[in-house]
Amino acid sequence: SLTLLDSSAISICTVSGNQEKPSVALGPSGWLVTWQDGGTGYYDVYGARVSADGAVLDSPSLAISTAAGDQWKPDVCFTGTEFLVAWSDSRSGTSNDIYCGRVGLDGTVVDPLGLVANDGGGDAGSPSVCANAEGGALLAYSVFDDAMGAGRLWGNRWGDAPTGVEYEETGTPSGVSLEFPMPSVFTEATRLRLIADRPRCVSVSVYSVSGKLVKNLLRGAVPAGPTTVTWDGTDRQGARVSSGVYFAMLAWEDSHLERKVICLR
Repeated sequence: SLTLLDSSAISICTVSGNQEKPSVALGPSGWLVTWQDGGTGYYDVYGARVSADGAVLDSPSLAISTAAGDQWKPDVCFTGTEFLVAWSDSRSGTSNDIYCGRVGLDGTVVDPLGLVANDGGGDAGSPSVCANAEGGALLAYSVFDDAMGAGRLWGNRWGDAPTGVEYEETGTPSGVSLEFPMPSVFTEATRLRLIADRPRCVSVSVYSVSGKLVKNLLRGAVPAGPTTVTWDGTDRQGARVSSGVYFAMLAWEDSHLERKVICLR
């Protein structure tokens, strides 16, 4: 029968400030507990592993996300090889978004900057995440629809990219950088931001996982500094592409950079 094993509660985190909204997921040898922590005056997401015998393995706690603004209401699941944590995030300063990050079995925070999950179409919150048997997960969350005056539920699947193209950087990438798409998973549009050290001629294109050109987004000269390109999820004929994994490629001289982006319909 089910029995209370700890008559004296386990002290997972009792530092100054508020630790609230805990969420817990079971791994192969214990649990990962996550929570929102208000010790800095803003909410951040922290976590700690707890072994099967009740020992807290992380002191100080793991800083899963300490970005600008607030990160709060985390949820966590175990995908079979690592933990996936999702939370609400106000770092943009203009809206509340959903971010994710992975935590390894050894307590390594794999994505300290976080991965953007929603497309910024409104204030998002209340993330809930659940793993599947293939090592992926479904993330569900609410987005407030200003036009309807009510919240609507959205979701993203997470997992390994399909095979068919190589994801790599070639040449000697110097002089131009390509940031990760914002958001990396989108329904309507995503933004690609490149930064050039001086005026350069570049091209930015989108390819399918089979290597087929989907659309040219930019071809020509860009000034020194940042340049932002938007892909609205359409092909060269203006038709909306289907759900799937795509690759944005920045090319210049004898070098190129690729970034994965996922479109959901």
